[in-house]
Amino acid sequence: MLAGSVYLFIKDELEKYNGNYLEIGIWDGSGISFLAEKYPGRTLYAIDPFIDDGNTTHVSGVEKGGELTRIREIALKSISNFENIILHEIKSEDFKHDGNLNVSFVFIDGDHSLEACVNDYKLAMSLIGKKAGAVVFDDVQT
Repeated sequence: MLAGSVYLFIKDELEKYNGNYLEIGIWDGSGISFLAEKYPGRTLYAIDPFIDDGNTTHVSGVEKGGELTRIREIALKSISNFENIILHEIKSEDFKHDGNLNVSFVFIDGDHSLEACVNDYKLAMSLIGKKAGAVVFDDVQT
């Protein structure tokens, strides 16, 4: 749901890192699709359960905790042409990995609560590990 200029920034920053990309919260899929087109040799992972966190009810028309069915359909259509996007339709706290995803850049734009952002940051750091990497947040609600 971010402006295209943010994804231009991320596209340029990705040049600095060799690893793959993870986006937590893809909204309509347009941003990650833009990046997938620019980086066809990388795997772009996405985590999104398509549940409204209360910050998008004014746009989605869905109450906090409700399923974002229409947004999910748009996202699935947006990413359908990209073999390098792997979507996990789960909450980020339920995401399990073996450490072999080679992620070096994480964009966190999912559940905006402080608790969720802390959990997402911990996930990001576990994926990046000791290699060079970056984590970017959309925003955090306290």
